[in-house]
Amino acid sequence: MMMGNGGVWYWLGWALPWVIVVLGLIAAMWALRGSSLLRETPVEILKRRYARGEMDADQFEKMKRQLQENG
Repeated sequence: MMMGNGGVWYWLGWALPWVIVVLGLIAAMWALRGSSLLRETPVEILKRRYARGEMDADQFEKMKRQLQENG
C-alpha cells in the first residue's frame, strides 16, 4: 500500500490545500465576471472598436471627447 516518499495520503494531503485554493480563485473569478470590476470602460470599448477599424480617427476623437466631457 505504501509507495515511496510517504504514499498516496502524503501527496494527497500536500496537494489538497492547493487544489482548494485554485478552485476558490476560479469560483471568485466566476462570481466577479459580471461585476463592474471586470467590465471595460467606455473609452476601452471605443479604443477596441477603433483598433478593429470600425471607425476612422476623426470619429474616434469626437466620440472620445464626448465621453470625457460627459463622464
